[in-house]
Amino acid sequence: FYLMSVKFKSPTAAGVALLPYMCAFLPGSAVVSQLITRHGRFLWAIRAGWVVATLGIGLFILIDTDTQTVVWAAAEVVFGLGSGMILSSINFGIQAIVRTEDCGRAACMYAFMRTLGMTIGVAVGGTVFQNLMAHKLADLSLPIEIEKNAEAYIAILKTMAATDPTRIAVLQAYVYGFKGVFQVMTGVSGIGLLATLFIKHHDMNKVLQSSYRLSRQIE
Repeated sequence: FYLMSVKFKSPTAAGVALLPYMCAFLPGSAVVSQLITRHGRFLWAIRAGWVVATLGIGLFILIDTDTQTVVWAAAEVVFGLGSGMILSSINFGIQAIVRTEDCGRAACMYAFMRTLGMTIGVAVGGTVFQNLMAHKLADLSLPIEIEKNAEAYIAILKTMAATDPTRIAVLQAYVYGFKGVFQVMTGVSGIGLLATLFIKHHDMNKVLQSSYRLSRQIE
């Protein structure tokens, strides 16, 4: 999105870059939920979701400053579809695996682990991006302080001419940093895909039971 902001010189236009992802994420999640509910099987959706998501995030590694819109939009669609499939299918899976009385706890734990994963992902991704960008800036004989203010430096890049050698070099450093982040994400997604091989089939046809009872205290 940094690169889109520089290319289009508008924060609004850069935000539109998320549209292909969301257009695939929401339908992917909804359709998979309906299919799992109808057929009573979730394992196929988990594995297929990780395959598609790994492929999608792997395609991001190919993105460069000169990448055409149709290419990065297609990569977002693939990744969004896979992410939507994973979001719904895992929610079904954890509730099918645990005891019926533990479904509520399992759903809460799933939401907690997703949130925890987001915070860890931001920290790891930011660290990888800054370190790789600083390394590339040093190779290009540019100030490494740029990586510490990568977002703020976008405003400076917008004022430079498209043919300015400094602008071109800094954009190369941005791309180098992002490629490293996408490579790490592809590896993590690949680990998630391998982990699905250890998931066993569980019957989803369960009667929801609860040990909680409504009681009324009479004074």
